[in-house]
Order: sequence, then structure tokens, then C-alpha cells
Amino acid sequence: MAVIIGIALAIAALGTYVLASLFYPMLIGGAGYTSTPKSVVTEALNLVDLKKDEVFYDLGCGTGEALIAAS
Repeated sequence: MAVIIGIALAIAALGTYVLASLFYPMLIGGAGYTSTPKSVVTEALNLVDLKKDEVFYDLGCGTGEALIAAS
């Protein structure tokens, strides 16, 4: 019985951690995810004028649309 209670507590703690890590930043005034408009990505890539042997880093890439457009 103690093992079952321990497992249940561990699952509850894990669930609480996952929910808190997803929603806590928004609760304290942080930003949620918003994708960058394709027109902005296109304009940014035109400005940097990437060459074939250059590396493009997209920090916090989200869905990776800018990386796909850069490739």
C-alpha cells in the first residue's frame, strides 16, 4: 500500500511540475508563444543575405519556420 501511495505522489508531483513550468511564466507576466509573421522572416532573411557556406542560428526557434525558410 505504501508503494502505491508513493507512486501516486510521484505522479502528482510530476504533473504539478509540468503544469507549473508551462503556465508559471504567463502567470507572472511573462510572454506566451507567438509565431513570427512570414513576411518578417522573409524580410530578415533578405537583409542578412545568407551565403551557401554560412550558418544560420534561430534561438528559441519554436516551430522552426525561419530555419526552414533559411534553408
